[in-house]
Amino acid sequence: MLQERLEHINLLRKAALSDEVFQQLSQEHRQAIEAEIKAESTLTVQKRKKKTKPKLFSQRYQDSDFNVNPSGTTH
Repeated sequence: MLQERLEHINLLRKAALSDEVFQQLSQEHRQAIEAEIKAESTLTVQKRKKKTKPKLFSQRYQDSDFNVNPSGTTH
């Protein structure tokens, strides 16, 4: 059963490879895939950003004044 199926698939493959229309369509399909891969690779290169160093605690809160006590309560 499996051998018959493989032979049938092989016959269909040979018939497709001898068909000019199939060869033309497969060539166009291959070129479309290559163009898509090339477009995706250029997009990923353009999207990359330089990694920035994380801010230090002192840099994050340098404009803050922690000495102000609006409620007036002490601990």
